[in-house]
Amino acid sequence: MILTKAFDCMQCDKLLAKLEYYGMNGKAGDLIKPYLNDRYQRVTLKNEYSKNSSDWDKIQQGVP
Repeated sequence: MILTKAFDCMQCDKLLAKLEYYGMNGKAGDLIKPYLNDRYQRVTLKNEYSKNSSDWDKIQQGVP
């Protein structure tokens, strides 16, 4: 449980900088960057009468 929360708090830009520092660049880095950057999420609540959704919001931190 604690390890999961650690990944929820991780800032993607710092993770990408560390990966690049340790040599994860070139094609491998090009594959990882889009996976961690520009991600959005929203919450949808469904019930028998309606479907309500929040607005899309950019995810600032956390590793998928």
